[in-house]
Amino acid sequence: GRITVTVSSGINAEYGYTSAEESPLAKPKHPVGIFLPAAIGVFIALLILKLVMPEETWMSQFSHLGLYIAVIAFLLKQVVVWGDHLVDQPRLYHTLNKAKAE
Repeated sequence: GRITVTVSSGINAEYGYTSAEESPLAKPKHPVGIFLPAAIGVFIALLILKLVMPEETWMSQFSHLGLYIAVIAFLLKQVVVWGDHLVDQPRLYHTLNKAKAE
């Protein structure tokens, strides 16, 4: 169901929203907001493992390191693209509304 913000006076003076307005917490979290940070963590862990536990040949070591660095760079670029889904939306929502009111 929907979650609505209910305030006894109808308007919250601090944030400036009405009781009929839908809460940002009611929206489901986008999968990118879950999987993107997890993928970055996994590939950083793999990169550290490759640095700590070297392989038999240097060529294999460098190819794996290059692959992990490329994937981490791609994922960090995706953080910029999908940044709206990674932000603390409720706090940002109230901060932006407060700034618009001023």
